[in-house]
Amino acid sequence: MKKLLIIALSISLIAFGSGMAFAGWGIPIGKIDTNVGSSNSDKSKAFDFSFSPLGIAVGGGSINGGAEAQADGKIVNGTINADIMAAGGGNSQSGKTSDLGTWTRNLALTGAKVDLDASARFGIGGVVGSASGSAEQCSLNTGGGIANGGLTAGLATQESAGGFSGDALVGVIFRGSPEAGFGAKIQMDGYSATNSFKTADGLGTHVIAETIVQSLGGSYANGFLACADVNGGFSASGNVSTLTVQKGAFASASGSYSGAASLGKTYTGSAAGYSETANYGNGVNQAWAGMQVTSTITNTPAP
Repeated sequence: MKKLLIIALSISLIAFGSGMAFAGWGIPIGKIDTNVGSSNSDKSKAFDFSFSPLGIAVGGGSINGGAEAQADGKIVNGTINADIMAAGGGNSQSGKTSDLGTWTRNLALTGAKVDLDASARFGIGGVVGSASGSAEQCSLNTGGGIANGGLTAGLATQESAGGFSGDALVGVIFRGSPEAGFGAKIQMDGYSATNSFKTADGLGTHVIAETIVQSLGGSYANGFLACADVNGGFSASGNVSTLTVQKGAFASASGSYSGAASLGKTYTGSAAGYSETANYGNGVNQAWAGMQVTSTITNTPAP
């Protein structure tokens, strides 16, 4: 995360009356103008293949980041400050599972914080702020094959999307030292994988998808016409399915999760399942399948 601290202050003092200087009645003039931004959309792609005598599997993911913060200024007789931060996003990984399959993990970060402060004492004032951000990551893993007289396959996908925007307004006409500011952060994680395998008597596939989102939010204001606002939110979803068929034995499972919330909330979702079959060559065929799904929205954990 990159932090930029800008302080703009220009001071001049004008004396009034018969040689007497009145401190605070001078005309300091401050001006601040800053703009920061970052993005990481095309640098975080991961992609992998998995081959075996059983079959083929493929998985991959992409991730978007972004963040932007702006500030303006203008003040007469006083102080003007801005503390602006912007962050981007990134980090996507992919690899092979132990048998036939792939896994993908994504992470998307965004953040922007605009802190504005103006102290006019006797003067006018100003300062405007703006921020925007978004974070989106997704992944897909699928694979399967044929062996032992049967077929097995799995699919796992998960996706998250988030965004926020903000406004800050600080004003002063006479005296006062208003403040305005807000901060927002959306952090996303993600993991999905499929793994198909064969045993001495059967076949099977395991699938999993999970997503964890952390969002902070924030807004504060103080003083004469100080106004701060932050809005936005996120959504997350995942889906998994698996199927295994072998000589009359059939097993399948599917599950999904989804959630959406505003900044200040976090979300955890996961779906994990399996399907397996076995043929013992004596007319006994068996099949198993199972799925577990969770979906929870809670408050953002304290840092």
